[in-house]
This record gives sequence, C-alpha cells and structure tokens, in this order.
Amino acid sequence: MRIGELTRRAGTTVKAVRYYESLGLIAPARLANGYRDCTGDDVRLVREIRSLHGLGIPVERTRPFLECLAAGSAHADDCPA
Repeated sequence: MRIGELTRRAGTTVKAVRYYESLGLIAPARLANGYRDCTGDDVRLVREIRSLHGLGIPVERTRPFLECLAAGSAHADDCPA
C-alpha cells in the first residue's frame, strides 16, 4: 500500500509518517518508482508510535517498544527492556 493508505489505516498524517521514517522507526520498502510500499506491519508500528506518544512517551524514545514488536511480541510492553 502507498503512504496515503497507511495514513488512513493508522489515523495519522503523511508528515508524521515521513518523520517516523526519518527517525528510522519505520522503514517501508520502496517501489521502482520511488513510492513507499507500506505493509500491515508498518500500519501496526505507526499505530503503536501514536499510542505511546499519547501516553506521553516522546516519539524518539519509542524505538525499544517497536523493536519488541519487530521481534514478534504481541504487545510492545511484553519485552523486559
């Protein structure tokens, strides 16, 4: 899916997704034309970033939670780190 669909599914803005990508929190694949090719995992990560930020955690400090999800945990707070 492209970035517009990701933003609709995650309930955020294109600017926010680009910011998360610039921080290295998400890394959608790129198509031959340079467009982002986002997946359901990217939607999940963006939703988690937004959720954590809503709890008062700065976006830049969400990395450990996202790594926990990437490692296969069902919830970002499942990892002890």
